[in-house]
Amino acid sequence: MSEATKRSGNLQGYSVLVTGGGTDIGTGCAIELAADVAAVTICGRRAEVLEAAAEKIIQAAAFGGSV
Repeated sequence: MSEATKRSGNLQGYSVLVTGGGTDIGTGCAIELAADVAAVTICGRRAEVLEAAAEKIIQAAAFGGSV
């Protein structure tokens, strides 16, 4: 892992709300934030899409940001 992609953990203790977190850029941002130890909440219009994204985010956070 390069220095540019190394997780800093600097967001530990922060809570972040990602709007549009169920798709594309929103999910990607949520994954990166969770991997950097932030407490992430996502919101969007479709519950089933958000549930699928939440699973990806939880999995990525557990494995350092890779889906």
